[in-house]
Amino acid sequence: MFVSDYPSFCDRFKLPFPGRIKAYFVQGQKSFAKGLAVKVARVAHYAHTGAWIDTSKICDWAQEHPDQEISKLLRGTRVFKKVKRFEENRGVKRPSYFAGVVHSLRFFSRYLVCPTTVGAVLPSSRSLAKAMIKDVERESDRPRRFLEAGPGQGVFTDEIIAKLLRPQDELCLVEFDETFAGQLREKYAKLSNVVVLHQSILDHTSEQGYDAVFSGLPCNSFPHEMVDEIFTLFTQITKPGGQISYFDYIALPHIKKRYLNAQELENFEAILQTKRDFFREHGSGKKEVWSNVPPARVHYHRL
Repeated sequence: MFVSDYPSFCDRFKLPFPGRIKAYFVQGQKSFAKGLAVKVARVAHYAHTGAWIDTSKICDWAQEHPDQEISKLLRGTRVFKKVKRFEENRGVKRPSYFAGVVHSLRFFSRYLVCPTTVGAVLPSSRSLAKAMIKDVERESDRPRRFLEAGPGQGVFTDEIIAKLLRPQDELCLVEFDETFAGQLREKYAKLSNVVVLHQSILDHTSEQGYDAVFSGLPCNSFPHEMVDEIFTLFTQITKPGGQISYFDYIALPHIKKRYLNAQELENFEAILQTKRDFFREHGSGKKEVWSNVPPARVHYHRL
């Protein structure tokens, strides 16, 4: 490939030839040595040309110039699929560090306003998001349907879109909090196969069913009768062979019990029993995520 094939791209990133872009991204299996070599190459390129190259800037270019199909230049690198998604207008930008702090503060403010519907004081980590979708089949020869209950600010959603969602698939987000639902609609407005519904999960129906259900609902804060209804609904709307996954915090149940009165404790014990019964009948595994704040455990179920 020659500069004449990608003139504006080469000019923007000061590349001697298009294929040179591969030198600034890890190819094949990731390793510390490869990652370090890429960082050194990027710094050297910036020092020599004044043009900084990273994943975010390349994805921005791919989204703004889809006709150039620059993903072809990155085939074999670890960012190929991500750049391809942005090229097809299916990419979702992850927030910067500063934006992440702002999002966390907003999330905390929603918790203070609605502690029973927002069950965490901080957004879930990306490590937890990866664990939530870990057992879902990555490839399928048919269109798939996914449901996320209680997506909040979309941490799990971003991972679902990045790792599971294809153009022929559908993702339904059911969010009870009006503020979060509005933010989600704005965030995923360009993705035609992502639907955001502002409603209670118990008001949601689906005749077609879902291949996987991901729940971020704060069930430990609900009345136990409501939790029973939620788990019953999950079994009704999940296809045979489909997966249901949810998480809870590892240490908090033990701490929470110390501060509950007799009636609250009875309700909480009933919730925990519902979860144990559901796992006994459908459970397929668990995974601890210690890097989350606070540490969490994902529960996997297969119908």
